[in-house]
Amino acid sequence: MSWKETTDELLELTYKTISTDISYRAKKTVINSMLRLTSNIISSEDENIGQCSRRSRYGCKRWSEEAYKFYNSLRENGMTHKQACYGKRNGRSAYINEHQYPLAIAKKGLLKNEWSLEQLKDFMYNYGSYTVITKEEDLRLKPAHSISEGHNRYKDAGIKIRNENVKS
Repeated sequence: MSWKETTDELLELTYKTISTDISYRAKKTVINSMLRLTSNIISSEDENIGQCSRRSRYGCKRWSEEAYKFYNSLRENGMTHKQACYGKRNGRSAYINEHQYPLAIAKKGLLKNEWSLEQLKDFMYNYGSYTVITKEEDLRLKPAHSISEGHNRYKDAGIKIRNENVKS
């Protein structure tokens, strides 16, 4: 199965969660987990990508210039790809997997029963991937509660994106 087929199937399951009889809290949890899983797959275009934050970076196609520069410095110092994806500053992860268009937008649309399956797919394929950024960059970001608020978030925070896989 391709990453796109896997993603379509996961999004269908996510959408079907709304019509189940499970509690609202359980629905929120399932939808959140499924959207994150789907985002990881979309971000790497790989249905077999790891599902924890650090492992999902292995194949992520969108890195900020600053995050890539730090990653590259670790690689130049002899770290493997895996070690550089786990890169740390001051004993803590140097990176965040950040959604320019937060997944909370989709979660809200689903939980309020305002979105169709097609709207969910449209959002996830167009806005659902994450970008690996540094924690310092994350501090400069303003929150976004809608697609329109997400459009200039990175530009306004001075974050430049490179659209190529760092895996080597």
